[in-house]
Amino acid sequence: MNEPGDIENISYIIDLCEMIEKAPVRFGQSICDFKSDDYYKFAIAFAIYLVCLLADNISDYNKHIYRKIINWQNLYEIKLKLAYKYLYMTNQEVYDIMNNIMPDVKQGCDKILSECQSNTKTKSLLQSPVPYRNEIHDTIIILRIINFCERIEVIKETMADLNQFQSIRDYFDMNQDVFEMLSLNTMNTGEQIAKLSKKFIEQNALNCDWKKVRGLRQVTVHNFPAIDLDKFWDIVKTDIPLLLKFCKSFILP
Repeated sequence: MNEPGDIENISYIIDLCEMIEKAPVRFGQSICDFKSDDYYKFAIAFAIYLVCLLADNISDYNKHIYRKIINWQNLYEIKLKLAYKYLYMTNQEVYDIMNNIMPDVKQGCDKILSECQSNTKTKSLLQSPVPYRNEIHDTIIILRIINFCERIEVIKETMADLNQFQSIRDYFDMNQDVFEMLSLNTMNTGEQIAKLSKKFIEQNALNCDWKKVRGLRQVTVHNFPAIDLDKFWDIVKTDIPLLLKFCKSFILP
């Protein structure tokens, strides 16, 4: 393995697998604990997705060399499933990937890294800077944005009786809990946008109105009573779906 980026990715995968391995200590050992905590399921699925994403970025050459140690195709298929069908995956499916597949991935990556560390050339590459470290950071942020945007879309699906009200204000007056859930997830979306690198925002300025969604977060946090509900709903109804579409296309072009 003579690519610094590949070696770095293997190191990241090991770190993530160790985090997944320690999760039952924090959240609970059984599938019952898993079912009772939505955050548990998402946190594990998120970490698994990152493992699969990093594995997919390994060069084809090294995938071929280490094909008997890591089932790269299986990880690719898991990545697709988490990206497109996460909301429909059962607790058992995610739980099984956590317990049955991730330990083997870690064991395989440990073996690969051990081989690299015993080789003078690859050992020096482990210490070299990786040019796309910021891209990994932005990718993690985009995954978080996808999560919050999908939550917003699920909440919107519960608003089937919206057309029975004269205005969005009337609807929110009668459904304050829906407004609060939308506000919270929109605020969280804005917070994640603020963490994206300046380079990423500039490169994708035409894809999304980043400033608009981020600006709503400022109002939500600092001047909640003054929210313009019509503008708020316009962002939730129009801009969030566009943002979600772009973020998904960024992860899986």
